[in-house]
Amino acid sequence: MVATRDRVLGFLRPLRGRDWHAVVPDLEWNCEETLRHMINAQFVYAAHLASKATRRLAVGRDVDAGLDVDGLIDNLEANTSILAAVLRDAPPEARSWHNSGMTERSGYSAMSCDELLIHTWDVGRGLGVPFDLPGELCGRLVARLFPMWLPIDAAPADAFLWCNGRIALPDRPRLEPGWGWWSRPLDEWDGTDPDA
Repeated sequence: MVATRDRVLGFLRPLRGRDWHAVVPDLEWNCEETLRHMINAQFVYAAHLASKATRRLAVGRDVDAGLDVDGLIDNLEANTSILAAVLRDAPPEARSWHNSGMTERSGYSAMSCDELLIHTWDVGRGLGVPFDLPGELCGRLVARLFPMWLPIDAAPADAFLWCNGRIALPDRPRLEPGWGWWSRPLDEWDGTDPDA
């Protein structure tokens, strides 16, 4: 997860002077709003896992509205680092609430990386600078979070984009909003689509 954080920060920091109010194609958010979402997700995941919450916590919903892009990127680094520390220190049996089910360390780590990568890809599209998704990691994330759709006959980065509802594949139409992931331990998956 730390390597994913560093990859994302290395991409975003040089783009600080761009127009972050640019709309992300196919999303309802602009680039700054997308970045704020990334920040909040990292903190919310950390708070839930650290407390082993059994229900949704009302934490970290809004980042200071007055922060500029530099401050937001610093907050993304901080919140992702907090989650990395929580993941490192959480016992293997730790479980906590997520709207997709009681989730453990590998689920939170995978969801964090998914959020970081897909929304950095979104921001790149909004700012007109392509973000190269790491194929090997994308393949691992697809296998961990989207077992219900495997196998996918596509390059790992394309499979990742399809699973996140961003593109169509030659043999699969683009997913509609409302798609989900499997965050619970993989050994609890019964082989069915949880959203069907």
